[in-house]
Amino acid sequence: MSQVIRESMETAPDAWRRCLGFFLDGLRAGAAHPIEVPPLTQGQLGEVARSH
Repeated sequence: MSQVIRESMETAPDAWRRCLGFFLDGLRAGAAHPIEVPPLTQGQLGEVARSH
């Protein structure tokens, strides 16, 4: 969200509202479905955190 806000602030100051709407819709229980990709392991999470 913060990247959308930064990049669109001058051109379309309300663009973040659309992005937020999609995000919130995705959190609705009715939209939930099984995810086939497993969560990151502790090792993977540590590697990702170290790379940033």
